[in-house]
Amino acid sequence: MKLRALTLLLAAVVVATSLSAQTAKIIRMTGEQAAQVTKADGTTVPLTLNQELAENDLIEVMAGTRVFMRTFAGTITVIEENSILLIEEVRQVGERERTLLDLKQGNVVANLDPDKRSTNDYGVKTPRGVAAARGTNYTVTVDGMDVLVTVTNGTVELSFPELPTPIMIEPGNVSTGTAAQSLSSAMSDPATAAKAAVAMRAAATAVASLINEPNSGVTSATLNQLITVAATASNETGDNGSLVAGVAAAATAANPSVAEEVVQSAVSAVANSGNASAVATNVVASVTRAATRATPGSSVADTAASLSAAANNASGGTVTVDSDTVTDAVNESVDAPEVPDDDAGSTPTADEGNEGADDGPEIDETEVEIEVPNDNVIVSPST
Repeated sequence: MKLRALTLLLAAVVVATSLSAQTAKIIRMTGEQAAQVTKADGTTVPLTLNQELAENDLIEVMAGTRVFMRTFAGTITVIEENSILLIEEVRQVGERERTLLDLKQGNVVANLDPDKRSTNDYGVKTPRGVAAARGTNYTVTVDGMDVLVTVTNGTVELSFPELPTPIMIEPGNVSTGTAAQSLSSAMSDPATAAKAAVAMRAAATAVASLINEPNSGVTSATLNQLITVAATASNETGDNGSLVAGVAAAATAANPSVAEEVVQSAVSAVANSGNASAVATNVVASVTRAATRATPGSSVADTAASLSAAANNASGGTVTVDSDTVTDAVNESVDAPEVPDDDAGSTPTADEGNEGADDGPEIDETEVEIEVPNDNVIVSPST
């Protein structure tokens, strides 16, 4: 009996160890820094930098604020303004690092280090199901019962019980919990377009903000891929660069040091399109405006000249961006009102999509899983 009791005790210790609850930590707050957390006992306190959070804590991020939260090394969630998020699970399960977040409303950008794919187990619960991944950058948007998952790199595998083979979601595609569609296709629907544009700008801000973050798994390649996705969608929709200009501006506002990089990525992606020069000019004007706003004392003319040259060089001579035209466009827009991310209107133009400064991540191969219990749809990770 004593031996049996000892065995049971040891088994209990092993189970407790393999299911070890952890804490999340707030590693950065930008903008107004207006956010609060409601604890499991019902008390509500302001959210602060370096604060540790536990399972069942409910986070509310107010307008003008962005919150960066780390659950494990290489697992950073960016909670956008006007979002409500419940920390459902943060725990070590054997060798797995499990994070499950319940997004009640708003937007979150998941930034997952691809090098930790073998141990990471990350998911965002929505009213329609769970969007999960092991190594990628993707955005989840919840608006009531509407859900949008936007992936900028890697492959997602959607499995429907009634279909013989899964549906693969390639980079640059989105899903509303059903079959995937291209970002450009989603932009044809005004309601989806507005949400997708916000999601892409949020992802650009997060990626640019995390480039210099230790152990984030984010690199310049992540940002380049994201900009390329936006540029491709702009090219396919014929929006004259509105989407990619807004995304490039958001990245630059978050981290001005990436200005030339995002211009080169965008122009390289559209260099062979019929309206490449118009798109490039739109992008350069938008990035110039964001860069000069984020860097007090900088010269609009000098910045426009530098970025115009970078655009022309990146195109291999197929694009012509006139720096004087860019300078005039930026100067004319100095007194123009800002357009908020959640504005009910269209995708951002060269004068839109600029946000407060932060830092940026890399996008490697994506493995995303979405479970949709209400529709009996399951999305499993690709291999």
